[in-house]
Amino acid sequence: MRWPLLLGLALSVFVVPVSAATTKDFLYRCSLDAKACADKIRDVARVIERPPPGQRAPVRICFPTGQSDDDLADAITSYIDNQSPPWDNRNDFDSIAAALASLYACDGIKGLGDYE
Repeated sequence: MRWPLLLGLALSVFVVPVSAATTKDFLYRCSLDAKACADKIRDVARVIERPPPGQRAPVRICFPTGQSDDDLADAITSYIDNQSPPWDNRNDFDSIAAALASLYACDGIKGLGDYE
């Protein structure tokens, strides 16, 4: 009876969740893996460009040509890290979306209120 419980606990130590729940978790994971961080950022960009019906207005995101995963991760995490008060306990999606809208909105409008 204990083996399934012990096996489950052992596996939970080695399994890393796909998505961070908080911005603090997201920033930590980005410090470990810039590619996974950039992938998460691009996933959020796709959602805010094509939000589900009835949600926020779409925001077109324009990434600079040739931007590496490291550069993208650094730009977004630096923007988030420099917010005051800190966004540590915010939802990671909302923090990434706000940073994307501020840094990479195609129309050049900074600080779009829907994502802050």
